[in-house]
Amino acid sequence: MKQLLTAAALACAFMVPANNVWAKCTYEHPAKTLIQTTTKKVLDALSTNSANTEDVLKQHVVPNFDWKKMSRWVLGKRQWRNATSEQKDRFIEAFESLIIRTYKTSLKQAAGVDFEVEYLRMCAKNLDRRVTVKARVKQGGKKFAVNFKMHNRMYNKDKKMSEGDKWEAYNVIAEGVSLLLNYRNEFKGVGIEDAITQIQSKNQAAQP
Repeated sequence: MKQLLTAAALACAFMVPANNVWAKCTYEHPAKTLIQTTTKKVLDALSTNSANTEDVLKQHVVPNFDWKKMSRWVLGKRQWRNATSEQKDRFIEAFESLIIRTYKTSLKQAAGVDFEVEYLRMCAKNLDRRVTVKARVKQGGKKFAVNFKMHNRMYNKDKKMSEGDKWEAYNVIAEGVSLLLNYRNEFKGVGIEDAITQIQSKNQAAQP
């Protein structure tokens, strides 16, 4: 699992069948550009400021994820609906810290390892709304499939069109393993307060 998270972290720094006659396909897309530029920014920043990995991730990666959507999916609709605004805010904050800590550890483990990222063709019924950025990461003689599920926050459902670009990732799938599904299974049947406590305990235990 650590290797998969490492591959996802490196490609960060989500799949519609290509034969679907209703799908549009492209090699160039704003969501793909976002992943590419974010990866470069993270790697460039770490090459000169490796001691502050967490700060680098918070600056370049955190703004490009939809933490509310991710948190709601991990908890489940019922848990999220019954939670107070204060509980939701605390869960989002704790969950964000957990993911950043995970990527921080993965990036440190991958330090000094050469890798290449190949981006594949993207196909979707509506390329303005939701896409999967598919990447293949070559690292240390091994290849990993890393897919980024992304949506456009500026998409207007009523007008059925995009009013601009605000692409955000809401899931990462490394070698078929969904980041969100992994955590959803972990917190299945657990109340939001207990989930927050568990996450905070993990974050505190990981502090140097």
